[in-house]
Amino acid sequence: MDEYKINKLISLRLENKRTNIYLNNVLFSQCKKLVINLSSDQIKTLDNLDYIESLGEIVQDSRFYISARDEFWGHCSNLQAWVESGYDSRLLHYSLAFPLLKDLMLLGDKTARKVFREEIFKKVEETQNISVIIFLVFNQYFSFLNYEQISLLLETIKENLLDKEINESVLDEILTYDREKYDLCDDDIFFLIEHPKIRLFDLLVLFGDSFNKKYLDISYWTTILIDKLYYNKNEYFKNKVHEIFKVYKHRLGESSFLFKISGYYK
Repeated sequence: MDEYKINKLISLRLENKRTNIYLNNVLFSQCKKLVINLSSDQIKTLDNLDYIESLGEIVQDSRFYISARDEFWGHCSNLQAWVESGYDSRLLHYSLAFPLLKDLMLLGDKTARKVFREEIFKKVEETQNISVIIFLVFNQYFSFLNYEQISLLLETIKENLLDKEINESVLDEILTYDREKYDLCDDDIFFLIEHPKIRLFDLLVLFGDSFNKKYLDISYWTTILIDKLYYNKNEYFKNKVHEIFKVYKHRLGESSFLFKISGYYK
């Protein structure tokens, strides 16, 4: 068994031809296929800050073979560069970087404690990849940000986001999450409603009915969500419910589940 210790908390082991990450000698996760080797210096030259995430989409290409041992040392190199960079989340795929950083923070790593919220803020502010946003929201990373930080993020995103058109694939991705497990708080919902590329209410009204067969609980989940917001002490949510139904009600057929519940919110 090959093993590589990065620091006192992080180590990697090659076990049964698979690279496993250990935190404080406890199995953290099994690494996905190696995407690319990057040093902390090389990342500074990247123009596209979503580069790592986009590479993750094509990593399954079987033409690029790499042995288990070479892949192991590639992972070691990537994790080493990530640690030396001060946990720069751009060096790893988001689905690995943030769970790792969170667990390191909980284990008392001083650097992780220092940069954790900063890395969440930076990633949300910079990314054009909506999958990253949805992952961070539904895995409750926004609970580490306050309302003022979330509002500031939204202002920056609205100024810098290049493509603001919404489409049903975003709603499809949201609905794939276990929505009973991931209970959205008010700040999460506020962000999903106001993000110009997500606009959760608009997504539900425009595309919700098309997912009725694929997600049998969408009607129930939407009703509970809207009901929760409508009777929230924050007037913003009640006004948003009124606004959305006023704008889109003419587009809802009488068979739409949203048409049926819209009459309750007057």
